Amino acid sequence: MMEDKANAVLEEAKRLYAEEADWAKFVYRLLGKQGVVRTTFTDPVELAAFQQTEAYAEIQRMVAQLRKQNGDGSTASKDCKVITVRLPESMLEYLKDEADIVGTSVNRLCISKLLQFIDTELVPPSTVPSKKRGSAQPAHTQETECTATD
Repeated sequence: MMEDKANAVLEEAKRLYAEEADWAKFVYRLLGKQGVVRTTFTDPVELAAFQQTEAYAEIQRMVAQLRKQNGDGSTASKDCKVITVRLPESMLEYLKDEADIVGTSVNRLCISKLLQFIDTELVPPSTVPSKKRGSAQPAHTQETECTATD
């Protein structure tokens, strides 16, 4: 059953890949909240298992190829958001060094990292109430110009 679902998702990914040149729209249609992957794998355990399959790895390669072909600035600026992430200065320096090593910008490196599966056991729980639970936590996104550079 899992393998059948994974194959069906991969086939849909291949179809979308053939028609969608914008990597961000491809990601949205495939991996977004209402995308093919989330509507196919509604159980979190099943989703986590899918994210460790070769089919998911192939989808990640498709995203990487689309990003290579048209850069990170292909998305219309109205579709881009900025988030603010607080991190220790040492981590920012680490990211800058890693970006230099792989020959990319910190922005592109971070986007690549955000697109990867991470085991939820490696993510510490939040100590700040979620917006979903009705807290007055400020929004950390804003519309901004989106370009291929930082």
